[in-house]
Amino acid sequence: MFWQQKTKTNQAIQALEQSIIAVVSIDEKNRVTFFNQAAEKIWGYRKNEVIGKNVAMLLPHELRANHDNNVNHHRQTGQDKIVGSSRDVQLQRKDGTKLWVQLSLSKIVLNGHI
Repeated sequence: MFWQQKTKTNQAIQALEQSIIAVVSIDEKNRVTFFNQAAEKIWGYRKNEVIGKNVAMLLPHELRANHDNNVNHHRQTGQDKIVGSSRDVQLQRKDGTKLWVQLSLSKIVLNGHI
């Protein structure tokens, strides 16, 4: 049973890693925990440059200062208008260029943690 679950988990991770859609996961402290190959192509960062860093680094400079406060407010109040929907947002690449993309957010809770 354990090996079957481990195999399924590994398959899911590989599917996300190889997806042509950028996938980024963050923890409850807004630190990046997963950054796939498609995300590397879009942002221009290598995975090891992003993992463990605040996700705000992927936003335009003018949005970074308020990002954590906004995210934490939405988490605390449960009034998150972004999770479960799609919207166009601007991101900032490593080279400083900005790019409009469609963002879709999902909330994943495992063992009581985001």
